[in-house]
Amino acid sequence: MIWTGDGGPWTEGPHLYKINGMYYIMSASGGTAKEHREIIGHSSSPYGPFERFPEPILTHNRIEHPIQYLGHADLMEDGNGDWWAVFLGVRLTETGYSVLGRETFIAPVTWNDQGWPMIDNNEGTVKLEMTAERVAGVTDMPVYEGKDDFNHSKLSLSWISVRNPADGSWSLNDRTGWLSLYGQAAGLSDVSQISFVGRRQQHIQAEWSTLLEFKTAADGEEAAEVQGETSALTTKFA
Repeated sequence: MIWTGDGGPWTEGPHLYKINGMYYIMSASGGTAKEHREIIGHSSSPYGPFERFPEPILTHNRIEHPIQYLGHADLMEDGNGDWWAVFLGVRLTETGYSVLGRETFIAPVTWNDQGWPMIDNNEGTVKLEMTAERVAGVTDMPVYEGKDDFNHSKLSLSWISVRNPADGSWSLNDRTGWLSLYGQAAGLSDVSQISFVGRRQQHIQAEWSTLLEFKTAADGEEAAEVQGETSALTTKFA
């Protein structure tokens, strides 16, 4: 045991870094609701003892803010020498509940004169939209913009699978402008690789639709499209 946190419950998700000759240990604390926070300590040895920074380096547990339950952070330095934190948070509805679950956020990190990384300790600087001098990086992957006609050679980063995608379960090349899905023996209720391509819901109120073509190869095969009010996109599936 090298780190016990700040005495709060559920000290979890630790990360250990070596930065400028010092070892930093960072973890979540306080559970996954209002008291959720990220705490940090440093030491000259990876085995401690660690001096803990007296306040959380990331939390909104004392302020009213559209983003709550912040924690489970990770630090990264980009190619420009800028520091960033990625972390979990929740956007609550007016009733105090979340229909979107825990989402991943990114925010710039500054280092104070004592060598501690600062993100947001109840200052409200982590916002739904933030500005920075430079972006964290670039990618050649297509970016989803509200409608996907599947005209790229790669799927947009917005599309996800359930667990690892099953080999041969989808293709963008079989039919131009379509995403082809090939059914697997396993279904959504099975703990196995399945034929699934989906998008996380990003908005509390939104609409989406899909265009679906389905050809059966044997009796009993089924396909479905999910339509409703809650995530703006129009897609085509084959």
